[in-house]
Amino acid sequence: MSGPMDFVSVLKACSEGKFGEAVNILETLDTPTENTSKLAKQLDQTDAKGYTCLMLASQSGHSPLVSSLLNKGARARFRSPTLNATARQLAVMAKHSGIALALAKAEMREGLFRGMVAPVMTEFDADQNLVTKNIPAYVSHLVSSGVDGVFLCGTSGESMTLSVTERKELLERWIEARNLQKAPLYIIAQIGCDSVASSVELSRHAEKCKADAVACMMPTFFKPPSVKEALQFTKKVASASPCTPFFYYHFPKITGVNIPASSWVKEAMVSIPQLMGLKFTSLDCIDYGNICAHDPNNTLALLPGFEASYTAYVPFNDATERPFGGVALMCNFLGRHLKTFVNVANDTKMPSNQKYKKLETLQRITRRVASLGAETNPIAMLKVAMHGLGICSSIVLRLPNRCISVEEVKYIENELKSIREHKDTIPNHPKQDNGRKEDCKQLK
Repeated sequence: MSGPMDFVSVLKACSEGKFGEAVNILETLDTPTENTSKLAKQLDQTDAKGYTCLMLASQSGHSPLVSSLLNKGARARFRSPTLNATARQLAVMAKHSGIALALAKAEMREGLFRGMVAPVMTEFDADQNLVTKNIPAYVSHLVSSGVDGVFLCGTSGESMTLSVTERKELLERWIEARNLQKAPLYIIAQIGCDSVASSVELSRHAEKCKADAVACMMPTFFKPPSVKEALQFTKKVASASPCTPFFYYHFPKITGVNIPASSWVKEAMVSIPQLMGLKFTSLDCIDYGNICAHDPNNTLALLPGFEASYTAYVPFNDATERPFGGVALMCNFLGRHLKTFVNVANDTKMPSNQKYKKLETLQRITRRVASLGAETNPIAMLKVAMHGLGICSSIVLRLPNRCISVEEVKYIENELKSIREHKDTIPNHPKQDNGRKEDCKQLK
C-alpha cells in the first residue's frame, strides 16, 4: 500500500520537471480503490500537479479512478495551461495515448491549437550552416507579439533543404528555449519528408521531445496518386507518435498533390485517432467548407495558411461556430495585427456588418505584405523583417533558394516600414537582379 511519502516523492519529481522519474514511482504504487477519493482530494489541495499524477497512476493500473475523475469534472480542472501541459507530458512519458489525446482534445476546447501560429524561419550563416543561437530571442519576440503557437520546419522554415539531423536539432532547441522561458507557445513540428522512413523517424523524435503536435506534408517527388495512398502514408507516420496530436499539412501549390483535403479528412477521422486538425494552405474554399461539413462537432482545429485571404474562411467558421485561427508567415513580424484579426473574427457579439468591415480593413495590410512577398520572395521577406527586428543575424537562404540582392533587401525594408506606418503609397519595385551582383555573404 502506498503512503503519503510516496506521493510526496511524485510531487517533488514533477516540480523539478523529472516526469520520467515521477512515472516510475507511480508504476510502483498500489493505491486501494476505496481510498482514492480521499487521496485525490488531499493531493488536489496540496499541489495541482499531484492531481495530474494521480490521474496517470490510475491509468497505470487503477482505471476506476481515472473514469471517476473525468466524469466528475476533471475537464473543468484542466483549464490551467500549466496543468494541462503537465498532464500531457506525463501521459506521453508513460505511453498512455488514450489519456494524452483526451487531454489534448479537452485542452483544445480551451484554446490549444487555436489563435495565431507563426511558421518560423530557419537561420543559416554565410556558409549555409544551421544557426540556432538566436532561438531564445525568437521565442521572447513571438510571446511579446501575442502569438499563440509555432509551426516548425514548414515551408517558411525551408524544411525540405534540411537534413533529418538538423530538423531534430531545431525541435530540441525550440522546445528547450520555450520551456526555459515558460513561454505560452505550443509547438507543432512538421515532420513530412519524401521518405516515409525519415518521416517516421522525425515523428518518433517529436514524441520523445514532447512536441505539442506533429504535422505532415505529402511527399513532393513520388506523389500519392489517390486518397488511399495519402492515407496509408499519413497513418504510418502518425502511428510512430501515438500519444501526439496529428495535423495534416495541405499545401497543394507546393507539393503538387491535388487530392482534396476533405476527401482525406473523411477517411482519416475514422482511421487516425491522433487527428487533431489541418494546416490548410489552399484557396479552395469549397474544399474547406467540405471539411467543416465532415466535422459537424468541431473536433478539428482548422488553421488556414494564406493570411491574405483569411476573410474568405471566417464565414465558414461563423456558420459552424468554430473558433478561427491560422498559420501566418506575417505573424513573425505583424503578430499584434493578426492577433487583432483573430479576436475580431471570434467576436460573437459584434454585428456581422461591423465585423466584416473591420476584418476587411485589417485584411488590406496583409494583402499588401503578401504582394511584397510575391514580388520578391516570401521567405527572404520574412528574414529581412526578422533581421530588422534584431531576431536573426543573417538573411541567407539555403540553396537551391536564391539569395536576394542588396537592392531588393533595401526595397523590402522600405516597404515594411511603409506598411508599419500605414502609408498608402508603395514605391516601384526595382528591376530583378538576375546577375546577383552581390554575394549572399554580403547580406549578413
